[in-house]
Amino acid sequence: MDEDWGDDDYETFWRVVPVVGPPFPFHLFRCPFVERHLRALEAVGAQSDDYATAEQCSRAFGLFVTDVAAEIATCPYHQPDWNLAAERAIEAVRRRTTEAGSRVTAETAGLDHETAWAAWDFFAEPIWIDGDRLGNGQHRVCAMKCAGVLEAPIEEIRPRRRNA
Repeated sequence: MDEDWGDDDYETFWRVVPVVGPPFPFHLFRCPFVERHLRALEAVGAQSDDYATAEQCSRAFGLFVTDVAAEIATCPYHQPDWNLAAERAIEAVRRRTTEAGSRVTAETAGLDHETAWAAWDFFAEPIWIDGDRLGNGQHRVCAMKCAGVLEAPIEEIRPRRRNA
């Protein structure tokens, strides 16, 4: 029996990963401090017309967070309680594994508006990785790394196996 990978037939699954694992942001385009992030990238040798390497993104993130430390809480992405939001999202992922076929949603009852949004957004706009870069979720990963979140769910997509 031959196996064939279908180009348009994919499956989605969730993985809980350590927040230290996902790549660092490479362009915080909607961040109120975007210019300072770009300067940090430039300071570590990243060229504005080229992709920064994973190492450059990591080093720039350290410079950036140090530079904006006193102001970071004013960024809308840093206002949720990311530890609580990630905890609720992880609970939803674990609940889904016991309830086959259920849509993944985080329980948001009792959360303030910002934290409820954060818990909800894990599934509305999933964080995913594209090679060695964040495909989606740069601002949330920035906020979670700054908040010291230990684990968070990310979405992965892979081709389904089909028999030819």
